[in-house]
Amino acid sequence: PETIERGPLTELMGQGRAVLLDVRPVEEYLRGHLPGALSFPIEGLPDRLDEVPAAELVVATCRGPYCVFAARAVALLREHGRSALRFEEGVADWVFDGGELA
Repeated sequence: PETIERGPLTELMGQGRAVLLDVRPVEEYLRGHLPGALSFPIEGLPDRLDEVPAAELVVATCRGPYCVFAARAVALLREHGRSALRFEEGVADWVFDGGELA
């Protein structure tokens, strides 16, 4: 799926126009996640679609560019009429590039 870069993502989130979903297992989310990310593990996402906050854009993130969870989440969200993109950076990439975790 199409991706979004860090700068545009953080700008849209700051404006309340995007929501970031961390689709990793909850245990990984609790060990550290990107600021503002909400925990929506991929295995439970189909049953929680109505809980995804309203925003112009939903962005899914997982472990990094080779993690398929985010791609699956984007496909599911789009099937249900949401505008969705994938953020390829994982927690390790975020920290490596100077970002802090929540």
